[in-house]
Amino acid sequence: MVDLGGGQDGPIEHGFSNSVFILPGIIFVSLSGRAGALFYETETLPKQHDLSSPKHLGKF
Repeated sequence: MVDLGGGQDGPIEHGFSNSVFILPGIIFVSLSGRAGALFYETETLPKQHDLSSPKHLGKF
């Protein structure tokens, strides 16, 4: 349990369960994994040629 009261000084203790960190943790890990997978995918795929370069435009 996370204690927000700072000690046993007051009659009312403020705290909440550690389970509130589970959902944000799952979201963070899944987003980090997805971002890592996208980065890995873009780094391992061969680069495609830029079709807008002047040598691909041709003459008009």
